[in-house]
Amino acid sequence: MDMASMADLRIASETARFTLSSVNVGIVPGDGGCYYLPRIIGVARALDLIWTGRTMDTKEAVQIGYVSRVGPTDQLMDTVTTFAKRLASGPQVAIELAKRLVGTSPFNRGDMAGPLKNGGSLGHPAGRV
Repeated sequence: MDMASMADLRIASETARFTLSSVNVGIVPGDGGCYYLPRIIGVARALDLIWTGRTMDTKEAVQIGYVSRVGPTDQLMDTVTTFAKRLASGPQVAIELAKRLVGTSPFNRGDMAGPLKNGGSLGHPAGRV
C-alpha cells in the first residue's frame, strides 16, 4: 500500500487485498504510507490500517475512497488500458492544470503549510490569512 498510495489513482481487481503490514514486524510504513494514506482516506482510517496491519478487501477500499475504479480480475489490464486511453485522448492541458490545482490545494494536503509558506494566501481579499 505504501507505493500504491503515492499514485494519483488506484485501480484494483475485484479480488485485490490491501495491507500495511509493517507494524506486524515492528516497523512503521516507510515508503509513503504514513504521509499519503491519511490524505487519501483520512487520519482515523489510516491509523486503523497502520496500527493494526489488517487487510482490507476491494469493497472496503472503494468504500473508504482508497480505490477509485475496480475491474474484473481477468480483465483488469483491459480496464486500466481503457481508462488510460480515455485520459490520453482527453484535453491534456486541462488535465494537467486540474492535477496541479488539486495537488496544491491545502484541503488535499491535510495542512495549510504549503499555500501559506513565504507569505502566501488562500485567496483572502485582505491578503495573508
